[in-house]
Amino acid sequence: MRLYLTHYILFFILIVHSSLLLSQNESAHQQDSLGHSPDYLPVSYAITSLHQFTKPIFTPIDTSIVEVHHYNPLLQNRNIYQTLGILGQAHKSLYFSYDKKVNFTYHTLPYPLYYKTQDDIRFYDINSTYTKLSYIYGIPEEDHFNLEFAQQLRQVQIAVNMYANYNTGYFLHQDVRNLVGDAAIHYETPNELYGFRASYVINRFDNNENGGLQRPYDYLEAPTANKKSFRVNSARAKMEINTHDVALQQYLNLKDKKKRYYGTFTHTIQYKQYKSLFTDEIDSTHIYPFYYVTDRDSLIDSTRSFSIINSIQYSNYSPYSKKENKKYFIHFAGGAMHEYTRIPYTQLNSSSLIAFVRARIRLFSVMEIFGNFNYTFLGYNKHDAIAHLGAEWAINREKEHFLGVKANFFRVSPDFDMSYMNNSCFQWDTTWKKQNIAELGAYWKYKDYSAEINYYVLNKYTLLGTDIHPYQLKETANLIQGNIYAPFHYKGFGATANLMLQYCDNDSIQVPLFAFKLSTYYVFRLFKRKMQLQVGADLMYNTSYYSNAFCPNINAFYLQHKEKLGNYFYFDAFVNFRVNRIYVFFRISNWLSPIQNYNMFLTPNYPINNYKISIGINWRFHD
Repeated sequence: MRLYLTHYILFFILIVHSSLLLSQNESAHQQDSLGHSPDYLPVSYAITSLHQFTKPIFTPIDTSIVEVHHYNPLLQNRNIYQTLGILGQAHKSLYFSYDKKVNFTYHTLPYPLYYKTQDDIRFYDINSTYTKLSYIYGIPEEDHFNLEFAQQLRQVQIAVNMYANYNTGYFLHQDVRNLVGDAAIHYETPNELYGFRASYVINRFDNNENGGLQRPYDYLEAPTANKKSFRVNSARAKMEINTHDVALQQYLNLKDKKKRYYGTFTHTIQYKQYKSLFTDEIDSTHIYPFYYVTDRDSLIDSTRSFSIINSIQYSNYSPYSKKENKKYFIHFAGGAMHEYTRIPYTQLNSSSLIAFVRARIRLFSVMEIFGNFNYTFLGYNKHDAIAHLGAEWAINREKEHFLGVKANFFRVSPDFDMSYMNNSCFQWDTTWKKQNIAELGAYWKYKDYSAEINYYVLNKYTLLGTDIHPYQLKETANLIQGNIYAPFHYKGFGATANLMLQYCDNDSIQVPLFAFKLSTYYVFRLFKRKMQLQVGADLMYNTSYYSNAFCPNINAFYLQHKEKLGNYFYFDAFVNFRVNRIYVFFRISNWLSPIQNYNMFLTPNYPINNYKISIGINWRFHD
C-alpha cells in the first residue's frame, strides 16, 4: 500500500508542476505540429564499433512528442518480436536476420534489445550538458527508470546511460529485474594529436523462469480469472546473468608541423566477464526432457567465461571526427585483434588471432562503395571468415534519396554452447562443420521512407531442434523477405507503417509469412499553444506460424512443430502531452484481448498480457 501511495504522490507532484509551467512562456517556437525546433535539437550522437571503428555518423536526439509512449525497447524498434509475455524477458525478432562476428561467442543471449555491449555506447556531439530522466509505472506493478547524461568539459566528454526495470508479471513466479548501464569518458588533447576513451558496461538479468503455464487451455477457458491461480511449470526456477565489460582505447593522430594529416594508430584493450546461474527444483524437471544428476534434490547450473581482447588498427580517418561531407573520399582501415577466452570447468582455453580490413569510397558525390573482411587464424573459431560488400547511389544526397545493394558472406563456427554442453539436463560434445550463410539484398531510401528485399542462402545452419539438442541443416535453406517502412504526416495527422513479408523453403526456419506494425496519431495544441497533445493507437499483427518454444535451463529458443501461434491483432491506445521539456504519457495495452477471447500467445505456454495501463514521464535538460 505504501509503495502505491508513493507512486501516486510522485505523479501528482509531477502533474501539478507541469500544470504550473503552462503559465510560463515557452522559450522556443515549434516549427510544425510534431514539435521539431532548433532549440530542442542541440544534441546528436553516434555509435561505432570499439575495435573496428568506422567514421561516425551523428544522429540528432529525437525530441518530438511522437515516440514518447514507446518506452519499451520492443516498441521502439520497427520490427515485431516474439516474447515471453512481459517486458524484460527473452525475446526474438519475427523478421529473420543473421549477423555474427568472428570473435569467440559462448552463448548468444536471447535479449537482443536489452543486452548492451561496448559497441552500443553513444558518443555525443554537444556543447555543454544533456540530461534525460524517465520513469514509467505500470499496472500490475511495473517500474522502469532510464537515465541519459552527457557533458562536454573542454576536451573531456563524460557520458552515462542506465536502464532499470522491475516487473512482477501476471502469473506466478514471473518477476523480472534488469539493470543495464554504461559509462564512458573521452579525452582529446587541444592539438588533436592524442586521445583516449575509457568505458564500462554492465548487464544484470535476475529473472524468475516459470516455464509457462502447465495447462494453457485452462487459461483460455477462464482468461479473466485470477492469473496467480494458474499452475506454472516451475515455481522456483531462476536465471541470473551478470556481465562486466571494461575497455580502454587510445589513439594517435599523425600530423606534421603544418597540420597535414597522415592517419591514426589505435590500440584497444578490453576485458569481459560473463557469469550465469540457473537454479530449479527436482519437482520442476518434468519440463526438461533429460535429467542427468540424481544425487541432489535441486538443479544448480553455473557458467563463467573471461575474455581479454587486444587490437591495433591503422586508419586514414580519426575514430571520433565527424563524417566528411565531400564529393569524393577514400576511407580505409586495417589491423589485427587477439582474443583470449577461458571457460572454467571446460577444456576451452581459446586464443584467437583475427585480421581485418575495411574501406569506404565515395565517387563524385553520387556513389559510395564499402566493404570489410575478417579472418580468424587461431582458436575455436579458426578459419572463420566474414565479408561484407555494398554500394549506394545517391539519387539526391541533399534530399536523402538513395538506392543501394549489399552482399554479406559468413563462414563461421556455431556458438560454443552448440558444440559443448554439460549441465544437469543437457549434455553434448560435438564438432560441427562451418556454417555457410550468404545474404544478398537491395534497398531504397527516401528521407524516412524505405523499402528492401533480401535473399538468404543458409547452408549448415545450426540451431536447437525439437528435442532441444543442436543440429545442422542437412539441406540448404532459401529465405526471401521484403520490408516497407512508410511514415505519413499531414498537418496534425500522422501514421507510420512497417510491412514485412517472408518465405522460407525449409520448415526448420520458422517465420510468419506476413506481419505489420502500424501507428496512427493526431497532434494538436491547447492552452494558448503552450501544451502539445498527441492521441493515437498502435496496431500489430502477424500470420500464424510455428513459433519457437523456450527452454529456461539453457536460456534459448528451440524448434517446435506442434502448435501454430499468431493471426490476431495487438492494439494499444495512448495519450501523450508535453509542456516545455516535460513529457507525460498514458498508454493502455492490448485493448482487443476481450474480443479475441484472450487467445494470444507469441511463445507456446506463455500468454501475452491481456490488459495493462502504463503511465510515464520524462524530462530533458539542455544547457
